[in-house]
Amino acid sequence: MKKLVLSLVTVVLSVLVVAPVYADASTEYFRWPAEGTVTSEYGMRWGDMHEGIDIAKKGDVPVTAAYSGYVTRSTEMNGYGNIITIRHKIGGDTYETAYAHLRSKAVSVGDYVDIGDFIGWMGNTGDSSGQHLHFEVHKPSWRNSTNPRDYLGSRAGVLDGTEFNPTNGSYGYVQIDTSPEYGVNVYDAPNGDFVKRVPGQSVYGVYAKEDGYYNLGGNQWVKEGSVNFKRFRAYVNYDHRYGVNVYDAPSSNGDFIKKVSGNDVFNVYEYRNGYYNLGAGQWVKGDNLLIIKPLFN
Repeated sequence: MKKLVLSLVTVVLSVLVVAPVYADASTEYFRWPAEGTVTSEYGMRWGDMHEGIDIAKKGDVPVTAAYSGYVTRSTEMNGYGNIITIRHKIGGDTYETAYAHLRSKAVSVGDYVDIGDFIGWMGNTGDSSGQHLHFEVHKPSWRNSTNPRDYLGSRAGVLDGTEFNPTNGSYGYVQIDTSPEYGVNVYDAPNGDFVKRVPGQSVYGVYAKEDGYYNLGGNQWVKEGSVNFKRFRAYVNYDHRYGVNVYDAPSSNGDFIKKVSGNDVFNVYEYRNGYYNLGAGQWVKGDNLLIIKPLFN
């Protein structure tokens, strides 16, 4: 896997305002789950262990998933108030993140969430003094807390066996939806002639979709109903205070439309000439993005 190395910026202040920092690929996996100011760190506090960090901000503050995964708790717990936990698989390791003191919860146990998805509102429930998010990271699972700052950063995703900023034109994956001993037919065109069969559970890049068929590269097409499709997502790899240009065509000669903010996450619909289509004909240069590839479970 091609490694992407990002510079680490450490800001030392008495109170830290949450801002993503560039981090080494080997450690920092998670996106900041809310805007605000860090008011309490991980570690001993008043004689007890504080298992996470507190992020405080007034008003209606959305809380988002720090990484993609499955919701394992969406309940009320003593001390934590309204709490959500999410289990993640990253590079062969398992993590569980917790989001506590929520005003309300927007997901249920078993739901799959993508990085950056809205999961609830920051609140003041449970053993809490003032509105804030209490955020924890556990490895590999609950009751094994570790310092969230070791994993928070601008890295949008580190997925096993994937690369960032692929230039081969794919914008998603399909997994063949049969058991391994079976497979599905591959055709030379949508509604075309039979070419071969591919085994069940195998994963392929997607390059186009036409007439109910996905293109796996070259003249290889499979029926939409025979596969599970997962779209790539794009993380704007830029300082959150600024943004990157969006054009109406996949070229620097395209007309400027607007800017998108650094650290935002978008679905990817097409790749062409080094640019990604973020939907509705909005193109961003691939050099400004980190491409988040999905996992199949």
